[in-house]
Amino acid sequence: LLHYKIIIDVVEDYSLHEEKVSLFLGVKLKTIGMLERFTPNLVDGVIVISKYLEEKYKKLIGKTTKLILIPISASIPEHSFKKTSWNKPLQIVYSGSYGKKDGVGFLIKAFLLACKASKVEMKLNLLGKGSNKNEIMKYRNDPNIIIHGYVSDIKYYKFLKDADILCMTRVGSRYANAGFPFKLGEYLATGNSVLASNVSDIEYYLSDKRDIVLTEPESIQSIKEGILYLIEDFSRAKNIGINGYKKALIFFNEKLNGKKFIQFLET
Repeated sequence: LLHYKIIIDVVEDYSLHEEKVSLFLGVKLKTIGMLERFTPNLVDGVIVISKYLEEKYKKLIGKTTKLILIPISASIPEHSFKKTSWNKPLQIVYSGSYGKKDGVGFLIKAFLLACKASKVEMKLNLLGKGSNKNEIMKYRNDPNIIIHGYVSDIKYYKFLKDADILCMTRVGSRYANAGFPFKLGEYLATGNSVLASNVSDIEYYLSDKRDIVLTEPESIQSIKEGILYLIEDFSRAKNIGINGYKKALIFFNEKLNGKKFIQFLET
């Protein structure tokens, strides 16, 4: 009504959300779903984070509404890649929520199997919180699993920097595939090796066993094999981490994506 230009930034398809949520969040999700159909009449531009959302909003928006796909962005520091060996014990890190879509239970079970199959001493560090916390807390007495819970930004980035392997194990649900995991950009920016389930557009940007190790969603065996693949050869894992960092500079660089964002606003 005031003639401001309106642009929306879409990072999820909430109509696909299947997890149990609070009453407040449930109302919020239903409201978002109801309002989506009116998008063409309300906005001048749409920014989406994935190819799925790009296709969805192409069908929703009118011809006069502009649309652009800008993927996740991360602050990517310069690196010298001086690490010459694994930490002792080797440090595997997961960060984020503990919801069902995040597949943390699959990661824990795969990690325990990897510990039995390997002579390498490993620790799994879990950072975050979420609705599925009770399932995670079952493992709090395991000496190789450390549940840190929610940590400060300073501690969080130190964990990522010091890690040997960073894990993102989203399940293969429609909701998980519609968005794109923000943490992946922060993981790759460290130059450490990354293991991730093959969901959403990840394979479009990153090649398996070259820039990242991809696993099948919800597959304990696949995650276990991915962990063992990385830990059996430090040099190979280090190169995967460096290659992933280089891809992050191209696709997930906040400065480059920021320029795309500004150019889109200027149109």
